[in-house]
Amino acid sequence: EQWRPRPGPNADDLAPYLSELTAREFTRDPLVNTPLEVTCLRLAVLRGGDDASRPPTDIRAMWTVDAARAIGLAIEAQAAGNRGPDRGHRWRILHVASGAPEARYTSAIAHQVIGYSPSWLDTASTGTGEGAR
Repeated sequence: EQWRPRPGPNADDLAPYLSELTAREFTRDPLVNTPLEVTCLRLAVLRGGDDASRPPTDIRAMWTVDAARAIGLAIEAQAAGNRGPDRGHRWRILHVASGAPEARYTSAIAHQVIGYSPSWLDTASTGTGEGAR
């Protein structure tokens, strides 16, 4: 989406990167009977917790409940045929992050394509005690 990963020479870095590349290549394979459409979500570091009404203390992190919600939204968007701006590709990458203004990566395209925003941000903008679910 907005940056190219540079994985280190270890399995923890290489596994997600190779998964992305493998999925991308499957979408390009002309011998696949039914063309595949793949949405890759690059999630921020996950943090558990009960209070998703506030941002995580680490701006690089996101709540697990928000990650689960983003996955559900991506599945719904793909099932509905909502591809967003994809320039004809059957492969897209979306960053799903904390939503903190000072975070290194933004979830703006994920918001545009699948409607994702962090629960704490939804709660703050609506002034309610309930985050969007």
